[in-house]
Amino acid sequence: GSEDCLYVNAYSTMVPGRPVMVYVHGGGFVSGAATRSAANLTRLTGSVVFAPQYRLGVLGFFGGDNRGLGDQLRALAWVRDNCAAFGGDPARVMVFGVSAGGASVAHLLVEPRAAGLFSAAALESPGGHQGW
Repeated sequence: GSEDCLYVNAYSTMVPGRPVMVYVHGGGFVSGAATRSAANLTRLTGSVVFAPQYRLGVLGFFGGDNRGLGDQLRALAWVRDNCAAFGGDPARVMVFGVSAGGASVAHLLVEPRAAGLFSAAALESPGGHQGW
């Protein structure tokens, strides 16, 4: 893994006031990437889509520090503060994920520092019994 990974991919039609979707990728917290194109999702929904990369493996989830979740929190704060420049509405941010991304969203839902960073959430197959 690499700590040089804190990037956010953005997909937008640049139409102002659009809802925002933030995709947290899966991969068991050890693999996966935010590089999968969300251009089709933007085209189909009219939403501005952001896909942040976060630290994985021991760099992100060793011990109790959970730097990977911290990266996700920072990405959500960045999206809130900057989504309007891409046509997004900061009052309509939905975070969503599948697999480990869904587990991340479950953690974000109960994380006090995430308050005000998103207004909706969706999680698919978060794997509650995976031992994460």
